[in-house]
Amino acid sequence: MITTREPLADLYVLPDAALPYIAAGTLDRRLFNITNLISAGYDDKHRDRSPLIVSYTDAATARRAADAPGSRTVRQLAALDGAALAAARDKASIF
Repeated sequence: MITTREPLADLYVLPDAALPYIAAGTLDRRLFNITNLISAGYDDKHRDRSPLIVSYTDAATARRAADAPGSRTVRQLAALDGAALAAARDKASIF
């Protein structure tokens, strides 16, 4: 489930799973500011890939995410046991 809020005209889409981390200050809520993401060109009109942050529970999961059709690893994120990926939107259902 996703919670949507509009403080001060900016649109935020906050996944319920992220709320405890935002409240604790360990996750920056600006990652979910849709208004700013669109302003920065992270929308369907300007990009054919979706930027994703994924975390892994084990090495096999990491390999599956990196090898998913239409995805590529942008950078490893050791602090999250994960990576930043770029996933082709037209392959989203496979990913």
